[in-house]
Amino acid sequence: MTKRSKEQIDAELFTIRELRKEAYTDKQIQERLGLSRSTFYFYIKKIRDEDKRALSDILKESISNEVLMLQDKLTMLEHQTLTKLTAEDISNRDFFDGVRLLKELGSDRIKLLLEGSEVLSIATRQQADNTEREQEEQATTE
Repeated sequence: MTKRSKEQIDAELFTIRELRKEAYTDKQIQERLGLSRSTFYFYIKKIRDEDKRALSDILKESISNEVLMLQDKLTMLEHQTLTKLTAEDISNRDFFDGVRLLKELGSDRIKLLLEGSEVLSIATRQQADNTEREQEEQATTE
């Protein structure tokens, strides 16, 4: 048996993905591409690993964007609160409520900065694990 080039492997991986989308069975794909069972399942593992990495990247970007949006919201709320605190006709109670809110917003900002990356990591890992389990369940039903 001759060793396949990277281009051949990539082409076979692409074809396997496409045929699976068209609901071909694993056996039909193996026969169509002339792949041994072990090579086919090696490719399936490779496809799953690639999908897992791609999903992880997408989730990291998505969660990073969520963190940035939360930071923007905190900044906006701080600005609005400061604007209200400088109003001449503000009552003492409203003033102290505003100061309390600023303190809470500051604490939330610090928590977001300190824990944002950890939350990102945990969420990414959980989503990747869930996707992998779903793919394995799908593969066992075929």
